Amino acid sequence: RLRTVTGVQTCALPIFYYENLSFDNLTKPGSTIRGAKLTIQPRLDVSPSDAFVVKGRQGGPFTPSSRIYTLHNAGTTPVAWSVTTPAWLTASPHNSTEAGGPLAGGASVTVTVSTNSNANTYATGTHKHTIRINNDTQGSWQNLAVELQVKNVVFVDRAATGADNGTTWADAFTHIQSGIDAAAVSGGWVWVAEGTYSEHLNIASGVEVYGGFRSGDGSMAARDPESKVTVVD
Repeated sequence: RLRTVTGVQTCALPIFYYENLSFDNLTKPGSTIRGAKLTIQPRLDVSPSDAFVVKGRQGGPFTPSSRIYTLHNAGTTPVAWSVTTPAWLTASPHNSTEAGGPLAGGASVTVTVSTNSNANTYATGTHKHTIRINNDTQGSWQNLAVELQVKNVVFVDRAATGADNGTTWADAFTHIQSGIDAAAVSGGWVWVAEGTYSEHLNIASGVEVYGGFRSGDGSMAARDPESKVTVVD
């Protein structure tokens, strides 16, 4: 007969524990080995658990600018907790002390993680990091994926009269395909000003094309496809 052991979760970290059990025949020499697995679930549940992906042009702004996480104490005793973020994110509150004390059993608390000015300093590219949710009482933690995608922007405006190199609205390409070809080098964004463009497009891998801009717009928040209509005919 086997007996389960209570109280183990108070001293063991959330993980799978594997051991072999040996059953010895004392009457007739011999033994049988059987495997045993102990699964300890985290006492601090965190949601959502999917990756938090933030996008924007170099220097910002970035969207979405924040995400709210819910921490739930699945146990019966209070848990002290803290949040560790990469340099470009800030958590509020960032620990249980700031939230008013340890999280009671069965209780929940929300933590808002927001981009800060450090995000503006990151180079073009995809920067993958993690947020660590620490159960300071139990000495365990959970890692949540976060990703900062800093995009190079190529500008297209059929009415532009500048250098036709896509580096600014004034020097925007006048054809969308030219913008796509330029953006393909870094997998960036192509921002297309309102108007009608008569051309056939070949979209390159990693390139995202957005219409709905007006020459001079400086962020994705300014994009309005309903009032700044972009048509490819």
